[in-house]
Amino acid sequence: MVLMNIKTISLVAFALFISLALITAFSIAIPAALASDSGGAVPLVPIKTGNAKLDKDINKFYSCIKKTGHTGGNNPEPSRDEVNNCYLKVFTGSSGSSSTITTSIGRKGT
Repeated sequence: MVLMNIKTISLVAFALFISLALITAFSIAIPAALASDSGGAVPLVPIKTGNAKLDKDINKFYSCIKKTGHTGGNNPEPSRDEVNNCYLKVFTGSSGSSSTITTSIGRKGT
């Protein structure tokens, strides 16, 4: 009987310890997550691929994406078509419609 009570007390103590640990962890993590300033622009690291033309083209691609106007507000991300059009313009020299680009899963770009 005494052994049963010791097991019960040990189990209750362990449950209380785990509960306090979880409460402490969440009380630290949740305010830190809420305090973070998300949604802002992410600074780009310098591009150094070893290929000067590619470095220049990547920067042109980023500039094209930025010119779409989707760097914040209600629509913070460019559409797939806008990204595809920038890719075509910078890397292929074409400014045609992106509807001819096929994604990696076989669907046409939208």
